[in-house]
Amino acid sequence: MYHRRMRMAATACLMLAACGGGGGAGADFVAATIDGQSWRASGHGSLLSTANGQTTLTILGYTPLPGSTKQADMSKPALEVVFSGGRPAAGGYDVATTTELSVTYWPDRSHAYGASTGMVVISSISTGRVDGTFAFTAILAPNGPDTVTVSDGAFSVPIGVVP
Repeated sequence: MYHRRMRMAATACLMLAACGGGGGAGADFVAATIDGQSWRASGHGSLLSTANGQTTLTILGYTPLPGSTKQADMSKPALEVVFSGGRPAAGGYDVATTTELSVTYWPDRSHAYGASTGMVVISSISTGRVDGTFAFTAILAPNGPDTVTVSDGAFSVPIGVVP
C-alpha cells in the first residue's frame, strides 16, 4: 500500500503541475542534509480534495525545469511529504506509525526512497502556509537494501488549493 501511495503522489505532484509553482530560492523552500550533503530546493504545498472528498496535504521540494515554475526537473533530487486523510494539525508525526503520512525522497527519476523511521513536525499551519522540520531514514523502493539518512530537514512553503 505504501509504495502504491508513493507512485500516485509522484504522478500527481512531480510529473504534472498539480502542486503549483516551485517558488523562489528564498522563503519558499524545503532543505535537509541527505547522507551528509546539504540540499535545498524550491518548496510548495498543496491541499487537494479527492473525488471521494478526502483532503490531502502535500509538501514538495524540487528544482523546476528551466523556464518553468510548475514542472519538476526529475534529473535533480526531490522530496515529498504527504498527509492523506485530512489536513494535519501542528504537532509531531512519527513516520513509522502515522498511517496517513508518507515521505519520499527521489535522488533522480529512477530511484525512490520511502521513509521507514523518523519524524515530521509541523510547527505552524494556516490556510496559506505550513512550516516545520523533519528527519528520517528511507529505504530504496520497493525492498531496499540501500538506504538514505535525512537529517536537519526544514520546510516553509505556501499552500495552494487544488480543486
